[in-house]
Amino acid sequence: MTTFDKAQQYLRGGGVDPNAAVHAIAHRTVHATADTLYDVLSDLASWPAQVRPTISAMAVSGPIAAGTRFDWTQPGGTAHSTLAVVDPGREVSWHGRAMWFTVVHRNVITPGPDSTCTMTSEESMDGVGIRLLYPPAKLERELQAWLADFATAAERRSGRRAD
Repeated sequence: MTTFDKAQQYLRGGGVDPNAAVHAIAHRTVHATADTLYDVLSDLASWPAQVRPTISAMAVSGPIAAGTRFDWTQPGGTAHSTLAVVDPGREVSWHGRAMWFTVVHRNVITPGPDSTCTMTSEESMDGVGIRLLYPPAKLERELQAWLADFATAAERRSGRRAD
């Protein structure tokens, strides 16, 4: 099972848990600059109202920096997370616990041409029974929805829409 220290190591090393029971990765082109997308992604407190309506509560315990804890509630329960990598304009990643599962979530932004960027979201989940409750295909669908919500929020903020 992934420990707190291992999760930190994976994220700081540029990945998620390679041995986790569930793993998925998704990519999306966003019609907004990398800085605009980063601003949306790093504004955790605004996620429930402006990005992910499925998040019903968000409590952030400090500045957006490595080591800051945040608790958030989505359908299925509350996750207790800690930011591990915060690289302005490039990455916001964290690890945490939801129920008895360990989750490692990485979000990387790559600048593209014509004021676009690509967001890559990768997540690993580990713990007893996780494949039954959250099979890889379900996690991949969730990551696609995650990316769509952040892309829409960044594009709205920039005044652009996908073609």
